[in-house]
Formats: sequence, C-alpha cells, structure tokens
Amino acid sequence: MRCKVLVTILLMLGLQGGVSAVYSQETHPFTVHDLLAMDRISETQVSPDGKWAVFTLRKTDLEANRG
Repeated sequence: MRCKVLVTILLMLGLQGGVSAVYSQETHPFTVHDLLAMDRISETQVSPDGKWAVFTLRKTDLEANRG
C-alpha cells in the first residue's frame, strides 16, 4: 500500500514537471504561416473489419516550397 502511494506521488510530480515545461514556452498568435507549415493527412482508408486505419502523411517544406 505504501509503495503504491509513493509511486503515485512520484508519477504526479514527474508529470507536473513535463506540463510546466510546456507552459513555460513562449507562445505567439497562430498565423497563416503556421497553418501552411502543418503536416497534412490524406488518403485515409479503414480496413474491412474496422480495426485498422492507414493514411498518408504529407510533410510540408516551406524552404523548398513543396508539400
């Protein structure tokens, strides 16, 4: 019982550190450039049994004007 409590506390402290690192990053307003730089999902297909899905991930390269 005591071990479970200790593991839970350590896990919570570890997660809190990761979350605070995300919030400490400097943010900026979402722009059209951000939208264009996002990767795109296309050509989605679901298996006949419905258990699997596949898709194509299109990467955007703004430097080369591709994607």
